Amino acid sequence: MPAALGPRFPIPGEYRIVAEITIDGVAGVYTSSNTFTISSSGGPDPEPEPELSYRDQVQIMYVAYYGRPGDAGGLDFWAGKLEEVNGILKEIIDSFGNSMEFTERFGDLDDEELVDNIFLQLLGKNADSGGLNFYVNGIREGRFTLATIALNVADGTNEKPEGRDNTVKTNKLRAANAFSEAYVEAGAPYGEFQIDDAKLWLAEVDSTEASVTAALDRMPDLLEMFSGGTTPEPVENFAPADQAAFASLAAGRTIRVFGAESYTFTTSRFTETGTEGTFTGSYTYRRTGMNTATLELTYDGDFNGRSVSMLTFLTPTSGTYTSRYTETGYSESRSGSFSF
Repeated sequence: MPAALGPRFPIPGEYRIVAEITIDGVAGVYTSSNTFTISSSGGPDPEPEPELSYRDQVQIMYVAYYGRPGDAGGLDFWAGKLEEVNGILKEIIDSFGNSMEFTERFGDLDDEELVDNIFLQLLGKNADSGGLNFYVNGIREGRFTLATIALNVADGTNEKPEGRDNTVKTNKLRAANAFSEAYVEAGAPYGEFQIDDAKLWLAEVDSTEASVTAALDRMPDLLEMFSGGTTPEPVENFAPADQAAFASLAAGRTIRVFGAESYTFTTSRFTETGTEGTFTGSYTYRRTGMNTATLELTYDGDFNGRSVSMLTFLTPTSGTYTSRYTETGYSESRSGSFSF
């Protein structure tokens, strides 16, 4: 089989026709005076962009739904939940969106404002009237929740990978990921008192590369501000390294939460004492950062009680938490402080 003499498909660019011709026995070369342009190779479709990691998919939802970079514990927790459902984000999106943070920050907005806010937070623009009406009617008719709308808007940008909206989404993802790693490395706090400033910082990122560069340049100053003017050296051992270390720390102590419930822990079991009575169950502790961890409680009994808390240790024996409790037919979210 003869070797190929050139590319199978024409390379995009500007061309002239050049041909060898012979007229009345005289050979010559003809060159057209006009040019023509090939803008596409006509070859195989380009390779699809690689799929986003579970953590990146969750990060995009933090940006769209909450307007902020995700905290490290939340990113790891929801990425783990996404893995449990084989990466089908719509299976967990309503649970992701049902939080005290959302109620406190967005609960006073009407449907139009809530939908428009998703477009502003993820794409940096207002929803067009057609999309706004479509989604608002969908909420009122029970076809959508705000969380599923956030997922739809994010997925919709994939239809035009080179378009302005997808570029904005990608740039915000890059900036948010950088922030979520940097605040952990710097040992800077990132909670309810820092969220508003983080949202304003992320809102400045648009479709331009310059906006990403500017945001990353400003990030050290933002983290220094979070730390009260001085970025402290990271502290290694606030969050126990693993479940055995947590059990050792908790041994012989009572952990108090909200001033009402108290907990005691053994290696794999817990006892909760509070106004509703005494409950027992098993638990799983996992460190997610130098000062952060998740604590999952599974209650004994047939009511399917389960609590997942994201802990931030501010000292070796105290800190803050955000918690979500569910059981058959009931759920609630809480946040507050804990201490041993």
